[in-house]
Amino acid sequence: MILANILEKNFNCFFLVKEVPEALQKKIEEKFTLIPIPRVYESVQEANYIKRELICNDGVLISEKKKINSRYGDVLKNHLCTLEDLYRKYINFRKASENDMGIYFQWVNDRSVRENSFQTRKIIYEDHERWFLEKIKDENTQLYFFEMQSIPMGQVRIEFDNKDGLIDCSVDKKYRGLGLGKLMIEKLIGFLRETRGGCTLKANVKKENEASIRVFKGLNFQVKKETSDVCGFFIEI
Repeated sequence: MILANILEKNFNCFFLVKEVPEALQKKIEEKFTLIPIPRVYESVQEANYIKRELICNDGVLISEKKKINSRYGDVLKNHLCTLEDLYRKYINFRKASENDMGIYFQWVNDRSVRENSFQTRKIIYEDHERWFLEKIKDENTQLYFFEMQSIPMGQVRIEFDNKDGLIDCSVDKKYRGLGLGKLMIEKLIGFLRETRGGCTLKANVKKENEASIRVFKGLNFQVKKETSDVCGFFIEI
């Protein structure tokens, strides 16, 4: 049995990806509602908590009916895995294609993305289309599209100048706060180490963008430059 706590601190939902012993199954059913999710369970907000969207081939979402007592709580805790472990297992990336232009347009005009960009104006579709078609053909630009079983999760773009690569990353607003930005960049660093070693990855981040700053520091990027408005990071791979 593997259960994932999907509310970080307060147990309201669990993700079950393997069958449990019959005796424990009955005890769980006394405390939880079991909802089959053969593919995707959509994010919903109810009773003052959020059920995070999870994707798996053969799972159920367990929604808490009432607090489980400490005896069975201890049993469950022995089988917990983190939500990050589940995403690490199921998230994949590929090169972006012309078919992804629409979702990239949605992402680039997301309010938070615009606020954290150095050019904050809204992007019009004609400009985006021209830019996107140029970038997917540019040998010095790599656009990586991250997804989980065909569900778009986010993107990482790297623009190379010789051996220096400038990173841009964004996560779909439905999946923020789950550590996916860090996981996406971490996966890409591992890929680039194998396919394009000996380069330096860089990122420029607005100082008010605290989430991105935590991501790069958490991945052991070093601070190269810092002004009153911008933090510059780099890592050699």
